[in-house]
Amino acid sequence: MPLVEAIQAHGFAAEHIHADDTTVPVLAKGKTRTGRLWVYVRDDRPFGGRDPPSAAFFYSPDRGGEHPERHLANYAGLMQADAYAGFNRLYEPSRKGGPIIEARAGRMHGASSSIAILYQGAPHQAVRSMVHRRIWEWTALRGGAPEPFCQTDLF
Repeated sequence: MPLVEAIQAHGFAAEHIHADDTTVPVLAKGKTRTGRLWVYVRDDRPFGGRDPPSAAFFYSPDRGGEHPERHLANYAGLMQADAYAGFNRLYEPSRKGGPIIEARAGRMHGASSSIAILYQGAPHQAVRSMVHRRIWEWTALRGGAPEPFCQTDLF
């Protein structure tokens, strides 16, 4: 099996994946066009998973919803992604192969009030420590610098 296919097979065998896309410059005759690079990530290590992480990349010339539909044609499981409307048909119950379960990704700033409520309502220091640890893990996964937040009591 070619390496690319092995990485894709491993990634899409996960119970949950993270999906995203970004622009990529594409050299065209006499100019640069904007294409899309799609990535599907498997990484369960922060949650105690033992399988190695992987990232499968796909290119498309545009952001049409048919691209993730084709990439994920054989995937069934939980998918964390942004609110891109092109993913919507993947979540339909009538989808061939079954629906993908949506776990919409939020932004830390948008979730901060919910985290504050959870934190303030926590009856035990152990629960507060767990909230701090999850915030640290989430922020670290996103490439942030969570240490000051986690070392101080902002709530």
